[in-house]
Amino acid sequence: MAVDGTDQRALQYEQTLMYGRYTQELGVYAKEEAARLREDSRHRRSVSDRSPSLKLLEYEKGRCVKCRSKSTFIR
Repeated sequence: MAVDGTDQRALQYEQTLMYGRYTQELGVYAKEEAARLREDSRHRRSVSDRSPSLKLLEYEKGRCVKCRSKSTFIR
């Protein structure tokens, strides 16, 4: 079963089209996934930004706050 030149070229062209379609779909998927991850990280960051202030509250209410704020740049 010998494949002549036109059949071989047609097969190569079809493979090229399939590769192009795959590459395009992969690019679209990557953009959508990046947008989803950005949105997810924004939400996660906004929730985690609140928690450190609660943890640091005990250091702001201590009796050495005046000494520490005068000798450092914490204000």
